[in-house]
Amino acid sequence: MINLRASNMLHKLKLHFLKINIRLGNISYARQLLKQQTPKTQSQPIKNIYTDLSVISMNDAGTGIQRLVKSVWSRLPQHAPNLNFYPIYATRKKKYALSQYPQKNIKKRQYVNLKSGDLFFGLDWSADQIIKHQVRLMTWKIKGSKQVFILNDILALQHPEWFTAKNRQKLQAWLNVIAVCADEIICVSETVKKQVLQYLHEHQIDDLPCSAIKLGGEISPSTYTAQIRPEFEQKFLASSYILKVSTIEPRKGHLCLIQAFEALLKRYPDYPHHLYLVGRYGWKSEHTLQYLKASPYFGTRIFWWDDMNDAELNLLYQHTVGAVNCSYGEGFGLPLMEAIYYQKPLLVRDLPVFREVSSNQANYFQQDKPDALAETLYVWSKDLNSSSTHIIPLTSWDVSVEKIMQILQKHGVPITA
Repeated sequence: MINLRASNMLHKLKLHFLKINIRLGNISYARQLLKQQTPKTQSQPIKNIYTDLSVISMNDAGTGIQRLVKSVWSRLPQHAPNLNFYPIYATRKKKYALSQYPQKNIKKRQYVNLKSGDLFFGLDWSADQIIKHQVRLMTWKIKGSKQVFILNDILALQHPEWFTAKNRQKLQAWLNVIAVCADEIICVSETVKKQVLQYLHEHQIDDLPCSAIKLGGEISPSTYTAQIRPEFEQKFLASSYILKVSTIEPRKGHLCLIQAFEALLKRYPDYPHHLYLVGRYGWKSEHTLQYLKASPYFGTRIFWWDDMNDAELNLLYQHTVGAVNCSYGEGFGLPLMEAIYYQKPLLVRDLPVFREVSSNQANYFQQDKPDALAETLYVWSKDLNSSSTHIIPLTSWDVSVEKIMQILQKHGVPITA
């Protein structure tokens, strides 16, 4: 009994030591220490995939990340019917338990404890939960479980001016934990993969595989969480409009686009299209929001929705004459792929990741001055009703999930046809 207690105490001390090193940023050292305690060989093939849906299990905010989560999760079982897929969630106070997603979680939790034969799939960006429960993840790792995480971007570390201090600290802490625990990181673009590999190399981690996938674009009915509002379909789909979908935050470029659209309407009063903005308010953009609401065109030519559901967004994409993305930085840019899926004309900022996603078939701009962007918008939109739309190779979510399963196969997940 004394030896057992001593062993448990030593185990807890080792985990605490690992946690301290992760917090200090000594992630290469911590990763090597954890590997020393991890089984060298896999005792059995993966049978159970526990998929982290912590954030979306509690609240579907309708963001691009959450559309990704819903689209992938809804298809996973179809691509590997021989496996058991379990949705799980955690909170800052409660450890990981089975989720009832998409139904509301019951109060009585059924906690999970991963071991050999199990794989933890970090699909949701559950930063708070991963940070809070990092010791549990390391314990599961020592017991022989595998761990793979989806990574959307590391922009908060590259451009701190676009984010709050809390955003930056959370991403840094989350990235440090997964850099220590992960068997592989799946990035949402080749652009992000290069950035993550560079980050890992700078932190002396060269033994963590990183892969890249291309995201799908369709918003399928299986992911809908609400019905279409009658007044929405009757009123707004009857108008001709240009669409921008993104959270309102500094890097998304809303202010320049709004000012450019105002300049365009002043210069060309008969301009036939409205501007539809879709996305919740994020952070550090109070001035943009104030400017938008004070615009003389707000509510008549420029419209904003912060409560758009998936079914309504799907219809907006289908009926828009074209889509604009003026973001200054993205990990992938899911709204761009969604517009591509519906074969809509694209006007986007000239970013490497946008050229990657759009197969270099969009119309690109670089200017930030509203007057110049107004003229670019006008010239681009003159032929939106013609047959000049580029046909861009499409990627469906089924293709994305198939690629994910191929990556998981490298870590002991048996795939059957």
